[in-house]
Amino acid sequence: MHRVARIFTALTLTLSLVFGSVACEQEKESKELTVDEAVLKGKRALSSGDGIDANRYFKYAREKDGEDEAAAFGVMLAQIMGMFNFLDDLSAFDGLFAVDPDDIEPEPGPNTGDAIDNVLEGSALLAFGEAEDAYRLLAPAREVEFPLKSYELEIDGLTVLDLGGEFDKSDVYVFGALVALFNGVFHITDSHSLDFNLGNLVIPPIDFQDDPLGTLAGLSETLRIILSDPYYPNFLLMEDDGAESMQRAGIELGNTFDRLYQFFNQLTLERDGQANDQFRYIDVNGNQRYDADEEPVVLFGQTLQAQEAMAFKAVCGKLRNALWEGSSADENPQVDTIDTTTINQLLILLGVADEPLLPDLPFGLNIGQYFSDPTPTGLRGLVEALADVLDDIADAAAEAA
Repeated sequence: MHRVARIFTALTLTLSLVFGSVACEQEKESKELTVDEAVLKGKRALSSGDGIDANRYFKYAREKDGEDEAAAFGVMLAQIMGMFNFLDDLSAFDGLFAVDPDDIEPEPGPNTGDAIDNVLEGSALLAFGEAEDAYRLLAPAREVEFPLKSYELEIDGLTVLDLGGEFDKSDVYVFGALVALFNGVFHITDSHSLDFNLGNLVIPPIDFQDDPLGTLAGLSETLRIILSDPYYPNFLLMEDDGAESMQRAGIELGNTFDRLYQFFNQLTLERDGQANDQFRYIDVNGNQRYDADEEPVVLFGQTLQAQEAMAFKAVCGKLRNALWEGSSADENPQVDTIDTTTINQLLILLGVADEPLLPDLPFGLNIGQYFSDPTPTGLRGLVEALADVLDDIADAAAEAA
């Protein structure tokens, strides 16, 4: 068996454990607990970084009391942590992906993409569906309180989030956005063929700060490798029954930005001190109210100055509308598009780039149509277009240099 195939077998088992069931004796142990005891054990597991164990306790508490808000919040946090646990395991395997095109095997190799796809379709959608149900219980609540000693998300030694203290209604929207994001990604994978030897996927170094041209060239080359693989020509083509799932993906991705937008609205309702909160505003004037035009916002480990925070909220609203375009969630009779100026603004606000990466185009992009009215070429057609755009950007930047 290929080394990559063995690695993906191990990862598939790990992914199954993240989203699947647990051992019978563990189930027996949790059945002896009250809801409060199960929630407490779940919190301890979260604070120790064990999303799988935390999920087991919170799911049990939800089964005993489907209206318990602490159990619902715990399910959301545990599912997200479990996903990051898996991504961290993925990063630990050396040689998982090709380093450069010369490392690509001159043969089909194992269809590792299909193995991962089977787990995602069978378990991940179900698991994050449960997290979505938990979010929908919490979102209408007037206030939510969830004290937690520590909550850290880490990938390959890099701390993505390091939180702890009082989790409240504002955090419900942010973590709800992450739940929607994962749901959107899983629905995209569910709607497309993932038949591919992922060991032949070249992952280039990403460095938009110091080497933007090299990064664009590397990404373009990766996309070309995907498109030209002779053994898996159906990779990223739409499945025969994938249209409905793709439409759902567009709604979920729109939900991601809608919930971030709602986070800022929730800040205006906060009437308490922010020092022990997670995603919050900095109460500069001490009046315990969010004054959007003058107070910074802490989000995903970054401090957005007042004008940046207002701009980020506006970008989220535009992306939400653009992704919902043509879907059942679309309430605007006009066509909502997104322009490259807005995309550049988002990349800069997120710290991905210091300056605009995309050229200003005189027209908006109807990204919603790729989801609401998907074509048989699916993401493959989008990848082809993206590769062409990356090449054009790199060529234009090289000429200007």
